[in-house]
Amino acid sequence: HADLQSACNQASSDCELRIGLDNYEAEAGIEPVPLMDGSKICLAIGPERGWSKVEREILRRENFALRHMGDRVLRVETAVVAALGVLGASSWIMDS
Repeated sequence: HADLQSACNQASSDCELRIGLDNYEAEAGIEPVPLMDGSKICLAIGPERGWSKVEREILRRENFALRHMGDRVLRVETAVVAALGVLGASSWIMDS
């Protein structure tokens, strides 16, 4: 838990938007996000087993919104690529 807390502490000062992927307690799905130039998103992706109760508490305390990508549990490397694709879709749509 100390490593997650350290990462969240660093993210809290650097990121305008904080998202934690979570299949179990997230109430909304991840969506494309329009950002201003230079804006930063911090994306927390946990292990395939999911976040523990304590880890979810840390994420919430550090203002991470819990979001899901559907009902299926994805492998970590798949979740990273899929989440970045969804988040980046708004930039691609706006530039087209």
